[in-house]
Amino acid sequence: MLPTNETQLRDALDQGIRTEQHSLDFRRELPSGKGENKELVRDLAQFAVDGGVLIIGIDDNAQLTPVDLHGLRERIDQVARDLVDGRYYGRSDTTKHVLPDAEVQRLHQLGLRRQRDADELLDVEVARDPTSPEDWRQHAYLFLVA
Repeated sequence: MLPTNETQLRDALDQGIRTEQHSLDFRRELPSGKGENKELVRDLAQFAVDGGVLIIGIDDNAQLTPVDLHGLRERIDQVARDLVDGRYYGRSDTTKHVLPDAEVQRLHQLGLRRQRDADELLDVEVARDPTSPEDWRQHAYLFLVA
């Protein structure tokens, strides 16, 4: 489970969540400048395929470092809207790398297939529901597919 506040982040660091992973990357800060913005876009693009988290404010020694949040959200939003030289990026456990078009298409199709499969499984479970439609208006229902 990824930390959602400073206390959880400190606990996670104390427990050893110090290494970057496929879906987790750390940055001490986000320096400004055109070159730095391009690197930020690459960092964000690497998570576009499988998702991921970029935690800002952790140095190389796994220590929390203060980050000025003023304007950071707007900067990230602006930078994320830009393209990265027309390339797609993926991430291994330690680095990001350029993805060939064929790999991006394969991953996109895989995502669509997973969504279709989940939708079909959910439709089957809803159809198997033994309650009558009249009961649906009186009670809350939650259908899950795992």
